[in-house]
Amino acid sequence: MSRLSGRDVPGRACEAAHFKFTLASLRSADRVRLPPLLAPFTKQRPEHARLKGLSDNPAYQWWRDPNLIQPHSWWARARDAAILEGNPRRMLVLGENAVTVHEFRDGHWIPGSPLAINHDRPLPRDARGRIVLRNDHLFDAYLPGLICRSTNASPLTLNCSRSDDPWPLQTEDFGVSGFFAPARNFFTGALVPGVGQQKSAPAFYSAAALPRGKYALWIFAGVDGQLHLLDGMNHQIEGSIHWGSDIAAVHAPCRQDWQVLATSAGSGKDDSVQAFEFADREPVAVSQALQLNGDLTALWTARNGDSATAVVRDSETGNYEAVQLTLTCGQ
Repeated sequence: MSRLSGRDVPGRACEAAHFKFTLASLRSADRVRLPPLLAPFTKQRPEHARLKGLSDNPAYQWWRDPNLIQPHSWWARARDAAILEGNPRRMLVLGENAVTVHEFRDGHWIPGSPLAINHDRPLPRDARGRIVLRNDHLFDAYLPGLICRSTNASPLTLNCSRSDDPWPLQTEDFGVSGFFAPARNFFTGALVPGVGQQKSAPAFYSAAALPRGKYALWIFAGVDGQLHLLDGMNHQIEGSIHWGSDIAAVHAPCRQDWQVLATSAGSGKDDSVQAFEFADREPVAVSQALQLNGDLTALWTARNGDSATAVVRDSETGNYEAVQLTLTCGQ
């Protein structure tokens, strides 16, 4: 969801890299390049609606599939999703009241029994959530004031308890977590263990880390409507750049540097996502904007860093869909 005000950043074409988005959603059509994720929009899309990248090549093509799987009731307020590679592939869907494990079989996601999340107090309105894959057990699920840890053996169970533990901000490799304000819908700014010598940032909605050799440049979408850049020593404020409140880092395999996916800051009905690289700590647009079909409610870097998972609420139907965003180099 775009919570920051201001104008969009003018796109400046990066001559070294032209990127296009590849986007996958849950459908049985096998022509979608990447594997699907969550519940589809129920409205029909144009048969050949295209998004073009900077190289003017088709970046993604929607196909109308008459056999779309209808959303289940526990998808009504999906907060995050994560893919488990393997045979079969599995997908975890985090809702306010359950985590559901799906298996991908015969071209379809087959839902299993939901793992209930027990609350002893109500969640805030439009509560955010985070699902993180782990090595010693399957996953952790974070909701405001609550953490749930799964077992690592079948049958899978979920143990939930009150917790103010910080939420991981990107992948485990970066090792930085932030404290989430349970009664609000943003991070307080307190960081564990911190970015170098910097133990806190201004209160923020989301964050993205870009490796820079011996350090990482952290970008925070602040509650104050500004971007804050921390490198472990310095704090730079980009007050003239106005993005939406959701950002995430991804790494296109054809490039040495990482990219930032940023939502639009406009107040229109539908959100959009655009890719940027930070040359000399100034964002340079390296893709055209990908127009979404509704309001983006979550955006997180995937475990391996090569894609991001977004959750979108359709502006017309109210249904939720999770999509996998990947950058590929234009031809």
